[in-house]
Amino acid sequence: MHPQIRHARFNLIVCSATIVLTSAAYLLMLRFLDPQRARAAFGFFGLLGLLGLGPTFYHIKPSEARVILDERDKQIGDRSQVVAWRIVWLYWSLACLGPWA
Repeated sequence: MHPQIRHARFNLIVCSATIVLTSAAYLLMLRFLDPQRARAAFGFFGLLGLLGLGPTFYHIKPSEARVILDERDKQIGDRSQVVAWRIVWLYWSLACLGPWA
């Protein structure tokens, strides 16, 4: 498996697990405790620190020479970034200008 795919899967697993654990803990604590004490559930966001382990997926042995990123990967990344920025701007325009209009 390509190192970037492993890195992306790891990031997806860490982020989704953090969101699920945080929201579940907050809802449980909100049900049984007051809202002030339920904020302690946001401590689960500390699990996002595991994202710092991502560079370990790019470790290659000195005897093993291989390409991690080529021109085609760069073009795909550039195109996906353009699409992502368009979606972000469309979302924020609708979210901010929609209620105003």
